Amino acid sequence: MRRQSSLRPAALVVLLTAALFSAPATGLSLTESPGFDISSLIGVPTDFPLDPGSNVVTGDVGGNLSGGATNGSDADFLTVVVPAGFTLAAIDVLAHSGQSTRSFIGFGIGATLSALDPSGIVDGALFGANTGNLLDGMNVGLGDGSLGDPLPSGTYAFWIQETGGLVNYSLDFVTVTASEPSLMGLALVASTALRLRRRR
Repeated sequence: MRRQSSLRPAALVVLLTAALFSAPATGLSLTESPGFDISSLIGVPTDFPLDPGSNVVTGDVGGNLSGGATNGSDADFLTVVVPAGFTLAAIDVLAHSGQSTRSFIGFGIGATLSALDPSGIVDGALFGANTGNLLDGMNVGLGDGSLGDPLPSGTYAFWIQETGGLVNYSLDFVTVTASEPSLMGLALVASTALRLRRRR
């Protein structure tokens, strides 16, 4: 007599589906506070090596005139490292509030930017509270945009600034494995396996 599997095919599909839609891993967080300020020096950015999953940066720019931005307002500079085997799939705007409705973000390849101008920028965007994924909107005519979306593993210099009043922001840098199959692809595999099992 052929032994029966302890898990029925339908149960296997349910388990796979649950795995597909499970919450993403939580990675790093970087938050400005009275005792910590993200660097406003373009040549000495704050290091932000990303972990798998969600990596949240929360800070403020503009208004307080601590330097770094093109008009002397406060800017934030980050060195973002996407680990080998992963891609930066999204930069989601979690929050943006203050004295301006939109602020600037741009990035270049490598650990630092060379100057406060578009010369070293691959791409950039203006973002506000309802922008969503910034990688989808980085299309403001800066650089050549050749890297596309998502960004491959590597080191990137990010520049965040506001030349108006003080603005608070929160951005989620989301990484996924470079070989991660799509949800639809995995669902198709599960469905095919179920049909083949039923034909036996």
